[in-house]
Amino acid sequence: MRPKVLLVDDDRGVQSAWKLQLEDLGHKVEVIQAFTAEEARAMFRAHADLAAIVMDGYLSDSERDPAGVGLTREFRGSFTGPMIAASSDSRVRKMLGRAGCDHEAERKVYVPRLLLGALKLQ
Repeated sequence: MRPKVLLVDDDRGVQSAWKLQLEDLGHKVEVIQAFTAEEARAMFRAHADLAAIVMDGYLSDSERDPAGVGLTREFRGSFTGPMIAASSDSRVRKMLGRAGCDHEAERKVYVPRLLLGALKLQ
């Protein structure tokens, strides 16, 4: 069974790139995608067997506030797996870390390798 990962980012291009990178690295994970905070909550509830979560800070349904911070706190209440902060804004990455993310990706291009390392698949 492949580990499930929830990718939360409003940028479809970024998510597509992550999926391609994961495939190119030869590791099979099942990718669950969410582009808004509401979708992230729905996917989190629908997939109780998630192995990891990648969280962006700003989502399209909350441009002024980093909704990812609230989601991280909310999810961390019951989720014990690795969570990766994937914001291009270092201030928001730190906020995500304080909210419960275990890892920070300084650049979004680093997310797939960081994710595989957190899942011990490298």
